[in-house]
Amino acid sequence: MRGLNNFEVLLSNKFPAVGSLVEADSYWLCARYQGQVSVGGNITVSCGARCLPGRYVIVRSSNTTSERLCIAEVAVYASMQLDPRLYYY
Repeated sequence: MRGLNNFEVLLSNKFPAVGSLVEADSYWLCARYQGQVSVGGNITVSCGARCLPGRYVIVRSSNTTSERLCIAEVAVYASMQLDPRLYYY
């Protein structure tokens, strides 16, 4: 068993179907993690200040690999209170 290497965190307002390709125009990049996370390790990844809010969080490998992505737990927190009148879901 190995830890996760090099991954991206994406945000979307379109439901990402399990096992399907994510359409390039349906998400935006929140953050990119370059490096390795050890088995059982924890990391924190933050979106940039200009990142738009999204309803769905997508975590995917940024490597072109056939390895499976295995995540035990993902927690998502908003950094500030957003005015819901400004965003449409």
